[in-house]
Amino acid sequence: MIDYQSDSAGESYFANSGRVRAIGSEVGLVFRSDLIQGDLNYGYQAASSRATDQRMTNSPSHLVSGSLSGGFHGLRATWTQRIESGRLTVYGTETKPFTVANLTLRKTHLYRDADLFLQVRNVLDERYATPGGFEHRQATLPQDGRSWSVRVEWAF
Repeated sequence: MIDYQSDSAGESYFANSGRVRAIGSEVGLVFRSDLIQGDLNYGYQAASSRATDQRMTNSPSHLVSGSLSGGFHGLRATWTQRIESGRLTVYGTETKPFTVANLTLRKTHLYRDADLFLQVRNVLDERYATPGGFEHRQATLPQDGRSWSVRVEWAF
């Protein structure tokens, strides 16, 4: 386990600080056809400190992720989604479970060898937080809501 530590002079650093016991499993499905493709994955883990037998912080027990992608005539759309169970914080509280979805649209050969990308992150504008560390005053750190980006790639 790598953890945030301080020495006697007050200098902070990351160092190996103990052993962890973790068990888990993962299963996934992949689907592909001429028009669409997708995948669905589920993972379970139980991680604890060997020294204290306490559940590890910032470690979700359940994680589900998937994507669906399809396209025609140089236009491709991809939807990705991730669902996580709550995570224990260093202050002993737990974050709420959340789901985050992203959408990417890609138009290839928009002009000669230029491709255009439009991405919307956190499409559903989910309000969620992830655990902070001891260096933060708050137990959880709010994450960004919906955001947009546009990108042009030109190969030459």
